[in-house]
Amino acid sequence: ARGPGTYKDDDGLAFQSARLVAIELKTEKGKTTPAQSEWLRMLGFCGVETYVFRPSDVDKVHEVLE
Repeated sequence: ARGPGTYKDDDGLAFQSARLVAIELKTEKGKTTPAQSEWLRMLGFCGVETYVFRPSDVDKVHEVLE
């Protein structure tokens, strides 16, 4: 359930109050492309929390998004 001030889209961006999180989802062995890595780096430089998650990270995803 989403609370007030929460927004989520299917591209891995979640907004909650003043918090912005960018998540890149990969397969277990998948790697980010150079362009994806650069976007994550630039977003991180701007203060955005950035993560690369795999199916085995499901518990960590829940922790980050709580």
